[in-house]
Amino acid sequence: MFPLNYTATIQRANETTERSGQKKRAYADLHMGVKCLFLETSGSKIQGPTEGHRGVYAFYVGPETDIEEGDYIIDIKTKLGAVIETGPLYVDSVKKVADIFGSIHHLSIKLKGVS
Repeated sequence: MFPLNYTATIQRANETTERSGQKKRAYADLHMGVKCLFLETSGSKIQGPTEGHRGVYAFYVGPETDIEEGDYIIDIKTKLGAVIETGPLYVDSVKKVADIFGSIHHLSIKLKGVS
C-alpha cells in the first residue's frame, strides 16, 4: 500500500421528511480520522462575488473504507493535525483498484469542490 499521509472525515446524507412533506437532506459524520492520500488533479479559480476555487481531486483510501458516491469529505489533515482542506468535497466516483493478484488493493475516488 502506498503511504496514506493524511486523515479525513467522511460524511453521509440522511434524508428526512418534514411535516410539510418536503424532503430535507443533512450530512452527518460517518467516519472520522480515515487514513487517506489527497492530490489536486485540476481546478479553476472562480471570479466574482463568490470568489473561491473549484477543483477536482484524487483521493485514495484502503479497501475496507465505507465510502459511496454522494458522500462528502471534510477536514483533510496532515499527520501533524494541520487542516489542508476544510471541504466539503463531493464524492463523484469510487473505483476499486486491484493488485496483480486480483485482490482489492485500494479505492480510487474522484472528488469535486462544492460551491
